[in-house]
Amino acid sequence: MYCGECGTRLEGDDRFCRACGAAVTTTTSPTATTEPAATTSDSYDAFGLAGIGLGLGSIVMPYFAAVFLVPVAFVFALLAFYRGSRRLGTAGMVLSGLGLIGVAYVSNQIGQIMKDPFAPNPLVASDPPIVSLAEYDRLRDGMTYSDAVGIIGASGQELSRSDIAGYSTVMYSWSNSNGSNMNAMFQNGRLANKAQFGLR
Repeated sequence: MYCGECGTRLEGDDRFCRACGAAVTTTTSPTATTEPAATTSDSYDAFGLAGIGLGLGSIVMPYFAAVFLVPVAFVFALLAFYRGSRRLGTAGMVLSGLGLIGVAYVSNQIGQIMKDPFAPNPLVASDPPIVSLAEYDRLRDGMTYSDAVGIIGASGQELSRSDIAGYSTVMYSWSNSNGSNMNAMFQNGRLANKAQFGLR
């Protein structure tokens, strides 16, 4: 029991406060407020959720977006983990790690393409090559166009034709989907010249 005026503790049979003399009319408790202790994990759940969301985004978003999302997701997840929200933080770090693996894989493929632009690109579906370097090397001067078609396995695209001073000259081209190609010039039905670009 406490005095309602000054807060002095009272005995059970007191009718007046011994400190301030106020009449005891009601029984009161100390003016102390009890507030639930805020947990650190609750405070940082938002960081954990942000880390998870950005981590998922780094997995499903295109490469250039994932490059920016991965480090941000990891930072949010790390903050959540060390501030007490360990489950959400761990989940965010795992997802951002998966996003990092995806970014590293695509970066490696881009690096390979930059080194050899005519190598098959695993990121883009391409048609099988029409002409290869081995087939190109088998073509010899004096062969007929039919011989060339038999070696390559496909007809060429006629680029030009001319008939001058008794010479009939026809230029054919064979092109692959990756941009590599070969050209062959036939004079009077016989291979006279050939050239290639990027064949493998």
